[in-house]
Amino acid sequence: MQCRHIDAQEIEEIISTNNINQRKSKPNDTPCPSYAYEGYSHDHQHLRIVIAKCDNAWKVVTCIDLENEFECDCK
Repeated sequence: MQCRHIDAQEIEEIISTNNINQRKSKPNDTPCPSYAYEGYSHDHQHLRIVIAKCDNAWKVVTCIDLENEFECDCK
């Protein structure tokens, strides 16, 4: 998240809009169905937040800035 300049507040903003991209979501996946939420954050980033429900808990899978590519080294 930090590499892509996305913070927890922005994730909450996007999920709260309830705008789900059905093409990028996989609600029938087992064991973890996933949903791709999209929208614009307060600082105008166009974001996709993918969350999945695994072991009865919702988890953030990935956060993507749809208009910018960032060089990230997660090691």
